[in-house]
Amino acid sequence: MTKEVQNTPYQRREILQHLVEQAKDYMSMASIDSQMTYMNAAGRTLVGLAPEQDINPFHIQDFYSDEQFRVVKHEIIPTLTQEGHWSGLVRIKHQQTGEEIPCYGNYALVHDPITRQVISRALTLRDLRPELATRKELDDSEKRFRNLVQEAPVATAIYVGREMKIQWANDAMIKLWGKDKTVIGRTVSEALPELEGQPFSDLLEGVYTSGTMYQASEDRGDLVVDGVLQTFYFNFSYKPLRDTEGKVYGILNMAIDVTEQVKTKRRLEESEKNFRNLIMQAPVGICLLTGDDFIMEVANDQYLELIGRKREDDLHRPIWDILPEAKAQGFDRLLSGVKESGQPYFGYEHEVFLIRKGKPETLYVNFVYEPLLDENGKAHSVLVTAIDITQQVESRHLIKEVADRARLAVDSAKLGTYEVNLLTREVIPSPRFNELFDVNTTGGQFDYVSQIHPDDMPQRKKAHALSLTTGKLEYECRINRRDGSLTWLQIFGQVYFDDEQQPYKIIGIVQDITQAKVVEEEREKFLSLSHYSRDFIGMCDMNLKTLYVNKAGIDMLGIEGNIQDASLWDCFFPEDHAYLNDHFFPQVKRDGHGEVEIRFRHFQTNQPVWVIYSVFIIHNGQEEPSVMATVSRDITERKTMEAELERRVQERTAELLRVNDELQQFTYVSSHDLKEPLRKIQIFTGLAQQEADPANTQLAGYLYKVWVSANRMSGLLSDLLNYSMLSNPERQYKDVNLNQVLQHIKEDTELLIQEKKAIIQADKLPAIQGIPVQINQLFYNLVNNALKFSKPGVPARIQLKTTNLTEAEKQSYGLSGPDSYYRIDITDNGIGFRQEFAEKIFTVFQRLNDRNDYSGNGMGLSICRKIVENHKGKILASSVAGQGSVFTVLLPRRQIKTQL
Repeated sequence: MTKEVQNTPYQRREILQHLVEQAKDYMSMASIDSQMTYMNAAGRTLVGLAPEQDINPFHIQDFYSDEQFRVVKHEIIPTLTQEGHWSGLVRIKHQQTGEEIPCYGNYALVHDPITRQVISRALTLRDLRPELATRKELDDSEKRFRNLVQEAPVATAIYVGREMKIQWANDAMIKLWGKDKTVIGRTVSEALPELEGQPFSDLLEGVYTSGTMYQASEDRGDLVVDGVLQTFYFNFSYKPLRDTEGKVYGILNMAIDVTEQVKTKRRLEESEKNFRNLIMQAPVGICLLTGDDFIMEVANDQYLELIGRKREDDLHRPIWDILPEAKAQGFDRLLSGVKESGQPYFGYEHEVFLIRKGKPETLYVNFVYEPLLDENGKAHSVLVTAIDITQQVESRHLIKEVADRARLAVDSAKLGTYEVNLLTREVIPSPRFNELFDVNTTGGQFDYVSQIHPDDMPQRKKAHALSLTTGKLEYECRINRRDGSLTWLQIFGQVYFDDEQQPYKIIGIVQDITQAKVVEEEREKFLSLSHYSRDFIGMCDMNLKTLYVNKAGIDMLGIEGNIQDASLWDCFFPEDHAYLNDHFFPQVKRDGHGEVEIRFRHFQTNQPVWVIYSVFIIHNGQEEPSVMATVSRDITERKTMEAELERRVQERTAELLRVNDELQQFTYVSSHDLKEPLRKIQIFTGLAQQEADPANTQLAGYLYKVWVSANRMSGLLSDLLNYSMLSNPERQYKDVNLNQVLQHIKEDTELLIQEKKAIIQADKLPAIQGIPVQINQLFYNLVNNALKFSKPGVPARIQLKTTNLTEAEKQSYGLSGPDSYYRIDITDNGIGFRQEFAEKIFTVFQRLNDRNDYSGNGMGLSICRKIVENHKGKILASSVAGQGSVFTVLLPRRQIKTQL
């Protein structure tokens, strides 16, 4: 027989019957004489019959109302008899409530497969109530939508089909078209023939074809309204409508008539155009400033000439970006006051300092700030009219210069200001100027120059000579102060020339730059120190671009060429890049510093240079990290020595392993040789006991003591052998499930558990890596001790509980390494011990109780400690005499084998 087994007719019938029974639609069978023979679970639920209720007593008329059964009897059954099937809407009657349930029914005749004779009628029904409820909701929703849109003020219409037949339009749309409701049912081109030659037909076709919505603002449309072709402007949209398959079947058109807004807008634009022309042709300087930022919207040539600016550079910019010097003189407050109050401001013979065509000038102007108000009386713009009257007030030129000095002193804050008359050498200083030069009273130019450090006089002389050509004075110098200290000053000045281009005065400012010089000197000291340092000193920006490497660093790595062309990553070996990028540098940016031992790569030899790589962040004045600096010390020699030391340690370790192996062999042979005489003592003692006279009780007692001592000596030798074997360095670590270990221990100590009436409870214990035999021995000894040292007459209670150690707990126990540790507590209610013996109990051969009361050689807990130490863990004990004990075992989750 083949492996493929065909389903038998019986199996196929079983499968079909199962499918019918699990169907969600009503399915039933009735005989030719209308007696019910079968109804599936869904059918019983539909008509209200119990799942196990007998169906045979029912006839088909029981499931229809009288009216519906007449339809079944006179229409459905005759058609079924003639054609073999019938489908359509029927109502089935619920047996409990009498409700008539609307369904879609499929009636069919069932024939005998052999005789082809009709043997039954089959019926399937689909409950239409959910569909009818959904359809009603859709109808109601559509009705509400139509009512909402019909009353909406926004003109709305729906076009269907590619021919754009108007399916529906609300009153607002019909009014917008200037038509009546007779347009419903007609195409757009039929209803609105005047649209021919306008873009709307092409737009509709495009939306219908592409399925992409189209929107337009203030678009022109010509419509016949009241029998006259008129021009209108609309904001409108064409939105594609899609059927359930996602295909476009129509377009939703929504429109708003904005004709009046557009016409008003155009009238305003025309008015504004005329207004601008008026400004441009005016004989005086005029500009229009708009918005809260006072944008220079319009300015005629006279105004641009007045302020010394170019149209192509400054039009449509904020006025105070164009004239920052005017803002500093208080004109911004005047302008803001006019806009806020709505009242004009008139300025007469107003002095203003301007940079005109790159040169500072002082002008006098008559000007007006005139607010332009909106319909609410609020100023939206300011019209500025200005006339240059500088020549009319030339006689007051000295007053103007004094005002300039006053404004300069105010604006300069802590800067000292001065004016030097080059003809008389008289100096007009500010108090701050005198303070900076350490001069008490106003004097001549020589009094101030004499304070300058002699070494800086040549630089001053050169700067003054250059200023006669450029008009700009700038230099730095040191001031000898009376207290013996030095102050660094930076001096700026503007040289003024008369009509014959002869210098006649200097106006300027002085700034204290002592602190900046100190910083610069400190930087120079740092560079000098780093230059002579034997350590690698370098800096890079926060994007790791190299900024500086000292000479020692360049020599250490053999760097040639421009250091800034070298990448920081070139200093390291590629295999270290991932650690630096993913761990070290993110740590430095987070903590502000970091240190790691790593290899630099020598640029020329490609040899490693081991360094202690110390990195720290330097912040700028805004307390933002700006530079990463490193001081790296070459430890290659130390690393070489460590490698040599490691090699020697490996040699010594190999020798120790060899000696240890020999010692273990000796221990095994010795214990084996000692056990042989003991076995003979045990054997002959047993024979002597058998041959001894039972009446001689003294001899029997002596023989018994010999036998007990020999047994104890044999156990002691076995424990010593096991203890010595724990030192074997060849350890095969495997995954050990402690739950299975505990189960095996329970099975091994079953009789003792029953004897002590003990209950052992445990959390779900973890799986760890370990030496299976040793781990089993560890927990066997601890559980066996808890059973052995239980209180007489008191059922033993032993509980094992596991927790994960936190990093802080690991440190407190002196545990190191990256892996996680488990803490396993074995708690009992036994006899306990005094806490001062908590360490003694782990010593070889140490017992706290009489051997006659509790068996053992004092080796069990010593073996436990040895096993735990083999697994890089710890074991601790705590107890109160008479109240039980807790043994705590700390073991790592994984064992990382040390490379020797």
